[in-house]
Amino acid sequence: MVKMTIEEFLDLLKKYNIESLEGVKIEGDLEIELDTVSSLNVLNVLSALSQELGMAAYHLARASQLLGYPIQVLLPFAEPLAEVEITPPPKEVSLVETEFVPSKIEYPCVIQEVTLGAKKGDGGTRKSVVTLGGEMSLPFYLFDSPQPNLPAITIDVFDMPVPLPRAVREHYGDVMENPAEWAKKAVKEFGADLITIHLVSTDPLIKDTPASEAVKVIEDILQAVDVPLVIGGCGNKEKDPVVL
Repeated sequence: MVKMTIEEFLDLLKKYNIESLEGVKIEGDLEIELDTVSSLNVLNVLSALSQELGMAAYHLARASQLLGYPIQVLLPFAEPLAEVEITPPPKEVSLVETEFVPSKIEYPCVIQEVTLGAKKGDGGTRKSVVTLGGEMSLPFYLFDSPQPNLPAITIDVFDMPVPLPRAVREHYGDVMENPAEWAKKAVKEFGADLITIHLVSTDPLIKDTPASEAVKVIEDILQAVDVPLVIGGCGNKEKDPVVL
């Protein structure tokens, strides 16, 4: 059996000026040759296969014209599409409107108020004071009862450099050697309502700083800021009573 491509077959017909064939039956197998498939992925194989099939269909159409077959015979007729009933969109459903009424709990007691700091008129040195407490409900439960005193913000200051997370240390690295400057920065730049000073260097296992030096640190901070102070010791049960 002779093996030739469709292009070679068409060239053969042209060579002998054959425009149409009658009573001729051509039998054979259609082979599609691809280059090495192993180096192609699936998408490339499908793309190459579709191109080859397209070229084969094109050459078969040309051959059928030369053989006198109408092209329409080779094309399958598309079946008419069935009519699809369009379902109307559902009607809009409106939600039932109702008023939200939060549950309210009555508390018989009041949180005791505590005022930190004292102004000059009250015998103190602070420019501002902070009052905490006075609530008759849970924190931020303003719908239960009004809260006369909102929470206050205090920032920790230490009397010596201590290990801190990098995110915190990068803001205070330039003042950690000076507690007074540390407190001033916390108030001026970060808006602290109070300053909590930790006298950790007084710990006998750290520096065992004497109480007189701890008092000097507190005096320097009082001169540096005008907000109330919260003073904490080192946690040593023998040293803290002496310092505080």
